[in-house]
Amino acid sequence: MSRGKDAKNIRGFEGLAAGGETDPTRDNKELPDIITRYAAFEEKVRDLIAHDCSPRCSSCTAVCCKPEFCREALDSPFLSMLRNAFPPAESYRQESGWLTETGCALRAGRPPICYEFLCQDIVETRETDAAKYVLSVLCRLVTHMGRFVSGRRHIVEWMDVEDPGAIRLSRFEKRLKEAEAAFSIIRSFQRNGIVSDREWPVLFNILKLAESAKRKIAQR
Repeated sequence: MSRGKDAKNIRGFEGLAAGGETDPTRDNKELPDIITRYAAFEEKVRDLIAHDCSPRCSSCTAVCCKPEFCREALDSPFLSMLRNAFPPAESYRQESGWLTETGCALRAGRPPICYEFLCQDIVETRETDAAKYVLSVLCRLVTHMGRFVSGRRHIVEWMDVEDPGAIRLSRFEKRLKEAEAAFSIIRSFQRNGIVSDREWPVLFNILKLAESAKRKIAQR
């Protein structure tokens, strides 16, 4: 998710961070609630992905994280709000972004692409197509949570801090509810390896597939 930088609006948000006049939460009282709930769900997804992927990642010598991906956490006003609300233990570095020796420094507000990226080596450790698909859905949940929350844009693409009303709580709640439902199914699948017929559509809503692929994965 590479996005252009709007210098005017980024400066405006820096005013917010420094206690200046541009304060999106002043004109949109729903924003603090969105930030808190977004961060809470992001944490759940992050922890579950780490549980699934850390055994492989901890022994891997390749570096998947790139500073250009990390930059979005600075360029996006919404991700900046998350970072200010949940400060990272270490600062951003030009040469390594948010990556530290122990992983990402960001507690909340990671760019969605950080969750979407799924190493093929990790995918191949899954024995079935269903398991591979379920893991892929897990990695899309943070992205899904923010889709179309600001018009047709993802919430991290919202750049105009002078128009906080462009972020809609009702849309966010709808997406979060869908993502939460999928998360519960995924967590259950990790315990028992089963997705019921009524649960598959919840996952298919997150990560679209052709009908033939759906039948193959769900073994219908």
